Amino acid sequence: MVDIMPRIISEEQAAFVRGRSISDHLLLAQEVFNKLRFSKSCNGFLEIKVDMEQAYYSMCWSTLERMLIELGFPSRFVHLVMECIIDPIFSIVINGSNFCWIEGKSGFLQGCPLSPFLFILCSQLLSNAFRSRGTEVGIKISDNAQRISHLLFADDILLFLEAKVNVMKKVRKIIKDCCRWTGQNINYHKSSLVCGNSVDRRRKVQISRFIGIKLIDEFKYLGINLAMRRLRKADFQGLLDKCCKKIKFWGNRFVSFAGRLVLVKSVYLSLPIFIMTHSLIPMKTLMELEKICRYFIWNKYDGKRELHYMAWEQVCKPKEYGGWDVHSAVARRDAMRAKFSWKLIDKPESLLSRHLNDKYGANWWNYRLYGRSSCTWKILFSERNAHTGSMLDGELLMGLLEPGETHQFFGVDLMDLIYNYKNMDGVVPFSRVYKLKLNARLEVFLWRLFSDALPSGAFLFRRKLADNSFFPMGCEVLEDINHISSSCCKLRKVLDVLRGWGFQIPVFSGWFDCLEGLQRLKNARIDQSGNYESGVGGIVRDCKGRFLLAFGRKKTHWDIAQLEMSAISALTEVLHGIFDGVEGIIVEGDNKNVIDILHKVHIIPKNMDR
Repeated sequence: MVDIMPRIISEEQAAFVRGRSISDHLLLAQEVFNKLRFSKSCNGFLEIKVDMEQAYYSMCWSTLERMLIELGFPSRFVHLVMECIIDPIFSIVINGSNFCWIEGKSGFLQGCPLSPFLFILCSQLLSNAFRSRGTEVGIKISDNAQRISHLLFADDILLFLEAKVNVMKKVRKIIKDCCRWTGQNINYHKSSLVCGNSVDRRRKVQISRFIGIKLIDEFKYLGINLAMRRLRKADFQGLLDKCCKKIKFWGNRFVSFAGRLVLVKSVYLSLPIFIMTHSLIPMKTLMELEKICRYFIWNKYDGKRELHYMAWEQVCKPKEYGGWDVHSAVARRDAMRAKFSWKLIDKPESLLSRHLNDKYGANWWNYRLYGRSSCTWKILFSERNAHTGSMLDGELLMGLLEPGETHQFFGVDLMDLIYNYKNMDGVVPFSRVYKLKLNARLEVFLWRLFSDALPSGAFLFRRKLADNSFFPMGCEVLEDINHISSSCCKLRKVLDVLRGWGFQIPVFSGWFDCLEGLQRLKNARIDQSGNYESGVGGIVRDCKGRFLLAFGRKKTHWDIAQLEMSAISALTEVLHGIFDGVEGIIVEGDNKNVIDILHKVHIIPKNMDR
């Protein structure tokens, strides 16, 4: 059914049909709304949003059977489909027991993969009715365009018509007939009516009473505000509240810095994508979203303002250019809208492309932007400012447009980005660190170290938060990234102790030498056959978990269990003569075989859990 749906379902239905998009319906609806807003027609225009009561559960089964037969499906197939949906029984579980059995008489079960296709087959009755009986119904967005009578997205119905008595009667008759055929009922409390500005107030009330649907100035269609005015920041307050609620739910008390970056990049900045792509969201709203995002990344969990160690623009840069590849909502808006312009070029036969070409002409990229331009055209026009993140291929684009048209439509800066996209090379040496596949926390720390975004002496002195840039622990030298990574005297002492314990830790002269060493270690081929040198160590704590001492030994081993047993024997040597009054030792490890051997050799007190 997936393959044949585009051929039997009219183009006014965009849900569950391959090749059709919700974006086309939203942009086309906003184009019609612009017609209602600025049209000077004496009759005026109407837009009706129809809501059906329990649309899925009230659809009549006999309607589906007749539609399948009329569309030419084989009788065997029709019989199998009807056997899957008719005569279901349900039971309500109350306090763990079935209460009673309920027999279903109509509707499709939501969640069943077959239900969406069957539902839009039945909703095709409305499109057929408008096509056969409603030739006078609809609105033309331009003199050359065809009428747009309705738009469907599953059970969301949007009707467009002129404010004429005969047209309104015909639409009301079509809707009532469809309800009688399908067994559905209109929910008049959730349905809404919007009249054009050319319709006076008294006539609006009369139309509302005649149709029986409440009159409003704006409503939401598929999550996007459709209004007879310019949208303001207050109209998107719900989006801001949703984002703030998400941030408060996460909190940052038990989330690491690396975890906060992941949440912001993958979840938070994805929330406004749909709305900012399909509507004219104010720039202030996007800037407020990014402000909340920055505070979540850098501030403390108790709400106290913390130092922002890096500019937001640097964080949003690609990783190969020294950033963390976080997509800025402000910079991403125009880039996300560029796909609509490309769709007009790539799919000229779509419903949206045909109507826009009829209104703006074949060379629609030459059409200027005016004060009365529709939201759809402003969204398409804003993509010319998209200088970041384009995945268009220059050769493919040049095959559809002439060179002059390409530069004229997309702009010089965007075309330079398209042509040079494949030749971009990383300009930051730290890009090699991402290829090492390190732990997320370590990777973020190294990124901040490379970007000089740590509270070092040099950083604090540069921000005028410290009197000097020296290391405060006695080195009396400049504390910068080279000092933190390799040249600190305290760090070298710790590394010397670890090397004495058998840990093979190389010595680096600076930060960039450290990066080169990591790359060499990654690419090196280590011969494991004759290398049995290793190091073992341990940490000794008292009964309250307080640190007492640490030790290490260099060993040669052939078996890991033998190595851990030698570490335990080394512990007794370390403790000998230091803690003579110790009554017992608790050994913790992750090797069950070693622990079982210790249980058999040593006696465990009865009051101690194994």
